[in-house]
Amino acid sequence: IRILGTHRRLPILARARGAPKPVCLIVPDGFATECVFLFEFGVRCALLAPDIQFALRLHPLVSFEEISDAATSQGLPENFELSELSVSEDLSRSRWALYRGSSVAIHGVLAGLRPLYVSRQDEMSIDPLYELRDWRCIIQNPDELIAQVRSDLSNDQRRLAVESRAAVEYCEKYFAPLDPLAMEAVIC
Repeated sequence: IRILGTHRRLPILARARGAPKPVCLIVPDGFATECVFLFEFGVRCALLAPDIQFALRLHPLVSFEEISDAATSQGLPENFELSELSVSEDLSRSRWALYRGSSVAIHGVLAGLRPLYVSRQDEMSIDPLYELRDWRCIIQNPDELIAQVRSDLSNDQRRLAVESRAAVEYCEKYFAPLDPLAMEAVIC
């Protein structure tokens, strides 16, 4: 058996430096209801932690107009933004990926982000990283997210990089880079 890999592997950019605030990237999957849920969750987090930047990256299948009622009814805190950057740029400037069903969380781990899965009570998990026992955090409310972010900010970054190594290895296998030689070996 040869692993061909996938074209879905995102390029990992160099880690952005000098950002005024650490960034938590919010990556909902392609359902408007999930986008609204994570949008509202992220706004509540932003209100609790003005020293953290929260960036919502909508799935390409969902437009801002589909969630704009939720956005305009609340007004956005200064530390909450709707990202218009590329996925790779967002990943390079962020430290955490807040997600539920989005595979961008896998790319986030590969880029060095801690995945923060939002679990809803009485719901079956939709976590694409459900097999990860370490590094991924399961949270249920904004207070738990803020506690984890504060813990990460107070810990040594080199130690955190070591802790994330098994998760990165897992995600390397999940989205193996495209290997054209694998196809050649099968054909020849």
